[in-house]
Amino acid sequence: RDPFKEPGDRLQKIGQISDLEKYDTTDFKLIAVMTGPKKIRAMIKDSAGKVHTVAVNARVGKRKGYVRKITTASVIVREV
Repeated sequence: RDPFKEPGDRLQKIGQISDLEKYDTTDFKLIAVMTGPKKIRAMIKDSAGKVHTVAVNARVGKRKGYVRKITTASVIVREV
């Protein structure tokens, strides 16, 4: 797995949900924040122990949330 690629397939079929959308946003724990010249990314761990890499606009949570902002201390998710 490449930690610098966005999670999931960009061409997912309608109706399919990613692993990040199977959990409530409160089930994730921030593990690390990676900064780079272009993008900032975060590593989060779900309640099953699997680690995911997310960037801004990644879909997260059961309530159609997405990553709005990543800071050095937090990941801000907006849910519908």
